[in-house]
Order: sequence, then C-alpha cells, then structure tokens
Amino acid sequence: MRPGAAAPGRRARLGEPRHGLPRLPTSQVERWTPQQLSLERLHGFSVKKGCYPGQEIVARTHFLGTAKRGLALFEADAPLTVGDEVFTGDTPLGLVISTVSADHRHLGLAVLPKERAPEALSIGGTPARELPLGDGLAR
Repeated sequence: MRPGAAAPGRRARLGEPRHGLPRLPTSQVERWTPQQLSLERLHGFSVKKGCYPGQEIVARTHFLGTAKRGLALFEADAPLTVGDEVFTGDTPLGLVISTVSADHRHLGLAVLPKERAPEALSIGGTPARELPLGDGLAR
C-alpha cells in the first residue's frame, strides 16, 4: 500500500454513501424515519409485516403521504462531521448524518428537504457539491 493511501476497507466504504447506505452513530439512530433516510431505495424496511418501534408512523407516511425530507449525497474538499449543518447561503437546510473519507475524498449523507431549489451549498463553512445517489438495490 502506498504511503497516505486509505486502507482497502476504508476505500470500499466510499461506495456506501454513493448508494445511500448511511452508517448512523448512536446519537442519530432514533432521530430519523426510514423514509427520511430514503431506505425504500434499499428495501430497508417493511410496511407489511412485523411490529417494531415506529412502525405506525412509517406505515402512515408510506400509505397516506410522502416524506418531505430525504437523503442527499455530498462531496466536499475537507472532512465532514456528523451533525454539521448544510446551508444554502445563510439558510440551514438539514444535517449531515453519515460521513466517510478516503483517498482525499470526503463524502457525506445529509437529510434535506426533497423539494428545494438547486443552489450553492456549504457544510461547516466548506463548499459542498451534491452528487446523485446510486441505484441502491435496483435491478
């Protein structure tokens, strides 16, 4: 491995945010609904079976409406931190929920409004570029 290169496991983890797979720290686990994390793309929850905490709100959102917030992928020139706010100008839009850095690439996932104008964004004072999420488990 060349000096300064990311370990293979760390480099492989760059693929996780690109496909919208958040790795939530304990402080974030209870904060978001599966729809806000866009887990339907990954077939990450079921509204047809089982009983689990939060199932009622998950099912209600699924059958009666849509989530107003969803997952967005960003790349920045500096490392991102979970909990950083995403801004457009001086207006906060949402929070970074998951990050990974390897090979001088810094990716993050944030929960943001689904309907918003495409504007310049910044995270922690660093300009950020929104990237398209991969297809997840689409076949």
